[in-house]
Amino acid sequence: MSAGTALRDAPSRFLDAEKWAELRSFANSDLIAVSYINAPYPDRENPSAFFCGREGSFKEALRCYELGREFVEDTRSQFVQRKLIAVGYAPDGERKIIAPLAWTNLWPMFVTNRACGRNNQYTEVEVYEAPPLESSDEKILLDCIAWLRVQTPEMVSQKKKTLIFHARKQLGGPLTEVIFSAAYKSVFGLKRGRRRISKKI
Repeated sequence: MSAGTALRDAPSRFLDAEKWAELRSFANSDLIAVSYINAPYPDRENPSAFFCGREGSFKEALRCYELGREFVEDTRSQFVQRKLIAVGYAPDGERKIIAPLAWTNLWPMFVTNRACGRNNQYTEVEVYEAPPLESSDEKILLDCIAWLRVQTPEMVSQKKKTLIFHARKQLGGPLTEVIFSAAYKSVFGLKRGRRRISKKI
């Protein structure tokens, strides 16, 4: 199973390439550029403090700040619209799919790979690109894809009926065998059946 993309790498991989190139031009590394996204409003009297070790004008710092806000809102919008899917560790220690609508109250903290809200937080957040789908069953299919991606090899090696039972218990909704098989094929590249599960995910 392919690994997800760490939240800190999402701007360079999934978001606007031109905006990322512009933001990156103000930084000495990708990590520093990502840190600008969640940086506070720049100090007009000391704009270079915004840039983490390099000189810069207030106008440049303000532009970085504006790009950062755009990246945050674009990321949240793509999660809500199910163009991207995120999973992370909830406060109870369980790794879960982050519900799309939860992003209306969550703030992506890119450098630390966290999603933070007033009453909730997810850590070690990973991002997956959702496949392009046009179907009345799109929601449950995407949820099932995301659920399969975070299961252990032991879980996905179980019998089909058992796996569907656990998926239905977690996801709810009209999860049919047809939808489950489509989700399984999307994640693993083959229909549900006998397969060897690698211990490495």
